[in-house]
Amino acid sequence: MSNMKYSLIIGLLAFAVTFIVTLLLQSPQPFWASFVIAFLLFEISYFFFFQKEKRKYKL
Repeated sequence: MSNMKYSLIIGLLAFAVTFIVTLLLQSPQPFWASFVIAFLLFEISYFFFFQKEKRKYKL
C-alpha cells in the first residue's frame, strides 16, 4: 500500500472521529472543524511517510 493511501485513510478516519465528537459536543460547525483537523493530520502523516521514504533511500 502506498504512502498516499495511508495518509488518506488517516485523514478520513480523523474526519469521521472528529465529526462524531463535534456533533456530540453540539459544535456550531462540526463539518469545518472536522475538515481542518483531518487536513492537518493528513499533512502530518504525509510528511512522516515522506521523511521515512527519504531516509530509506538516503536522498
